[in-house]
Amino acid sequence: MGSALLLGILGVEYNEILDDYLKSLEIKEYIENKIAGFIPKPVRKFLLRRYQPLFIVHKELLDASIDAIKEKYKTFENYLLAEYNLTNEDIRAIREKYTE
Repeated sequence: MGSALLLGILGVEYNEILDDYLKSLEIKEYIENKIAGFIPKPVRKFLLRRYQPLFIVHKELLDASIDAIKEKYKTFENYLLAEYNLTNEDIRAIREKYTE
């Protein structure tokens, strides 16, 4: 979700954000296995099960998040202004720095 927010800040269109978000499914198992290597074996199963919701990737979840943002704030920029205290100048500066 964090990547989707960053892409939104950069002005990427929703369909491209969705495509990128869904690519997480392609590497989900790799990420879970990588994380598992850092968790002590006695608690590994418990912690992986506990944090399983962090690995859920469904189109409907992203759609619902974006719909909730639009319903409450009308635009993604308004959401950024209200929730992250970013100014229009901040957003412009981020876009200039990280896009061509």
